[in-house]
Amino acid sequence: MSVENIIAPVITQAGINKTMLAVNAGMKAKVTHVALGDGKLVGATRNGYTPTGTETALAHEFARYQIGSAENLSGNEVALSVLCDGAPQGWVREIGYFLDDGTLFAIWSADATALFYKQAGVPMASVLTIALFGLPADSVQMIVGAPNVNLTIVGPFAALSAELLRLQNRVLIDDVATYTAQVQKTYS
Repeated sequence: MSVENIIAPVITQAGINKTMLAVNAGMKAKVTHVALGDGKLVGATRNGYTPTGTETALAHEFARYQIGSAENLSGNEVALSVLCDGAPQGWVREIGYFLDDGTLFAIWSADATALFYKQAGVPMASVLTIALFGLPADSVQMIVGAPNVNLTIVGPFAALSAELLRLQNRVLIDDVATYTAQVQKTYS
């Protein structure tokens, strides 16, 4: 399963501060993880919210993944792929982007809006294009720490291809046997 969405996360004040410190030191802020949450606060009935930029964590994080690949589309737009796998499940109503030191860099959520559903035990490739406006161009680096999503599906596709070839071979052998018998009857 694959999900592709373009979202505009709010860069947190902590994310702005960390980026400013990195740029002033001649470096880049390094985003390493994407976290998923359902946007529910303990004891609250809301589903999702409008981020203010003062958040330091997701309201209710249920999974965190390393970035599988990143493609710079422009100075301020980056396409990230993340393989969401494992046991966690739930409606994704908030997404957090975390720096290498664990700081919440940016956050997305929307009132009563789910981006997708993460099913337990079902690997899902999620491609998220994020716009990083309000920061200097090329001041943020996405650090790939997980296998590329494309590489994680090579094994299953190879197994499927091998099975299809075996099936085609079996059908071909059966067809040759059938037509050979018919030709022998016809010309005997």
